Amino acid sequence: MIQQLLNRDARNQHGNLLPPQITVHADCIPEFSSGHLQLSAFKWLEQVEQLAEINRWDDITKIYHMQSRLTGVAKSWYDNLQSWDTWDQWKKMIIKTFPEFNDYASTLKKIIFRVKSSNETMTQYYFAKMQLLGACDIKGKNAVPLLIDGLRDTTLQIGARAGRFQTPEALCSFHACMISPRVSENSFFFCV
Repeated sequence: MIQQLLNRDARNQHGNLLPPQITVHADCIPEFSSGHLQLSAFKWLEQVEQLAEINRWDDITKIYHMQSRLTGVAKSWYDNLQSWDTWDQWKKMIIKTFPEFNDYASTLKKIIFRVKSSNETMTQYYFAKMQLLGACDIKGKNAVPLLIDGLRDTTLQIGARAGRFQTPEALCSFHACMISPRVSENSFFFCV
């Protein structure tokens, strides 16, 4: 496969050189390992496809970049593949091998017990909790109290509830006005 990348002819049908493909570091593709709660094989492949479209990758380039982002069981699986011919075949194999599974009850417990730790910012807490909420398809005004309940500071909880936010985004954008050098990241909701 690497040899195919090196030997590729970057010319169009008239023999003119094509502009070079935009290159990105493989780090832009998230790591994939079987059993990752927030990133199913399907969602991971969607992200690879989006990056491929933006960067105009052909199938060989997609496979080259994505294989470097496999970890754990997914990496072992890939290393033991007998053969694959196309990107489409590869996608079908990974989706079949790593089907999406969401243990709803387990994820609900994680949502309830997920609280903001003292060493994380409100932004980090918000996005981590939103990933869990997304895994259970909890959205809009149903997500807001679950985000608020994860705050350890009761004063912050009271202030957030008083805001009567209808969406997590409204809660988050209210938080965004608090980000300034004179305001602590823990001052989350008190913006006037």
